[in-house]
Amino acid sequence: MMKLAAHMITGIILVGMIHTTKAQTILIDNFDTGPQVISPRDPSSGTGTRVQTGSMLGGFRQVKHIVQQLPSPPTSLGRKGVYNIIGGHLIVEDGVRVASRLEVSYGFDKEDNLIPLNLDLSNALANGKMKLHFHSLDMINQVDAIIQLVTPSREIFQLSKPITPPVAGSFTIAFPLSAFRSGSQGKPPTKNDLKSIDYITLILQDGGNGGNDFAIDVFDISFN
Repeated sequence: MMKLAAHMITGIILVGMIHTTKAQTILIDNFDTGPQVISPRDPSSGTGTRVQTGSMLGGFRQVKHIVQQLPSPPTSLGRKGVYNIIGGHLIVEDGVRVASRLEVSYGFDKEDNLIPLNLDLSNALANGKMKLHFHSLDMINQVDAIIQLVTPSREIFQLSKPITPPVAGSFTIAFPLSAFRSGSQGKPPTKNDLKSIDYITLILQDGGNGGNDFAIDVFDISFN
């Protein structure tokens, strides 16, 4: 009976241990606040920069939008590129033979001043993942997604992933923190490197063919 009781106690302890290690999530942006509806932009219009406030990480979302005409064939069809943030979606729609680059940053205010996030991801290094939850990717053109984590010393740790369609319906792309690499040295981050993140930048750019059409619902970090 004593052995049986001991096994029961061990089981209870194990159950408790499992319960305390459930996944945690840090929401960076669900695009529910800070809506933005813009007019389509011509490739000759340069870089457009806008900042929204809301419940996103740090309270500010800075978006830089660059639209380019693909060089080959050189004849322009007069199409434009556009992005919108509305109804819980970040939506990118590029015209035929038009390519765009979207830089979405968290950690800058409306005057482009750095407002450090002071985000501690050191405990998430081993099994943490930054995730992009796509609503859909309609066209058969590759999208390149790059995430950058910038420290107070301005060291940039980044990870790039090509997203190759066709992908039917919603899907998630994960960026393991342990797979990020330093831009200056090519080394993975240490716990000390991730102790304080000043700002985060998500880059979404055309993979070479233009005409992209996709939507993202959530940008977050998950870890145990």
